[in-house]
Amino acid sequence: MILGQGADNCLGIPMVVMKRFSLDSLLAKSVVRQSTTTRLVIAILVTTLAPLTILSAVLASPNLSMSRQGLLCIVALVMAMSAVLGVLVARKFVRPIDELRTFMGNYIANGEIGDLPDDPSSEFGLLMRDVRNTVLRLDLASKELAEASRVDALTGLHNRRFSSQRLQQDLARATRSHTPVSLVAIDIDDFRRLNDQFGATVGDVCLKYFADVVKSSVREGDWIARWGGDEFLILLWDADSRQAEAVIHRIRRKLAQSTLTHEAGIRLSASFGYTAFAPGDKNYEVFAKADAALYKAKRLGRNQMVGPFGTTTTI
Repeated sequence: MILGQGADNCLGIPMVVMKRFSLDSLLAKSVVRQSTTTRLVIAILVTTLAPLTILSAVLASPNLSMSRQGLLCIVALVMAMSAVLGVLVARKFVRPIDELRTFMGNYIANGEIGDLPDDPSSEFGLLMRDVRNTVLRLDLASKELAEASRVDALTGLHNRRFSSQRLQQDLARATRSHTPVSLVAIDIDDFRRLNDQFGATVGDVCLKYFADVVKSSVREGDWIARWGGDEFLILLWDADSRQAEAVIHRIRRKLAQSTLTHEAGIRLSASFGYTAFAPGDKNYEVFAKADAALYKAKRLGRNQMVGPFGTTTTI
């Protein structure tokens, strides 16, 4: 029993302390939340009642004997004091709004997220902290959304929408700089049959594997896109037809030397069509040439490549 009473006492004291601490915390939060309102009320009272009190005291003085002109001077002086106090108070409360406006203006114009005063004892400080945290989250979400809009979720390559825009930009840049550019269109052989036989999950594994092989075969500065389904597109910067052939041979050798492990054993191969960009070519003409070469390679059978002059190669 003694132990029980002692335990109750030991438990009782902390409970009281905890309740008191919780109540004090709530009161403190209440004070913080009311601080700006309280300050505003005090400021209004000071800027209005204080000058009026001084004026009343002067006018109520028993020794007051002055002309109307002197009285008007006193009233004007008190009004000037009131105006000065009002301006000072207004500046104090308008300054946080100006800081918020500057902060948002810089973010909208330049994407720059600057600093804001973070004063937990002021409602303005709490507001600024919340605004900055919200902008940080929105900026992160915006960047993630922008990244998702140009990346294929399965392979991590550029998607068709983004690569179409990138192709236009790079071909225009190649025209201005007179830089040779080659375009390679790829289609995985018999992918539909593979997908039907082993299922979509195995098909996804094959697509990822193929994308990794292609990525490991190109240089930095070149880019690869998943054009759709089992079709891929490579833009080789500062590369002519011979260099494009070298890249294609590299991809084919890697595919031939490795087996994608599965219970049935899958070995991937692909058909390739490629063309070189000539100054003056339109975007759709360059793609049409690569696509036509790819179509011819697919008609010839598996593991073929067709160049800009109808040349074919197989292994």
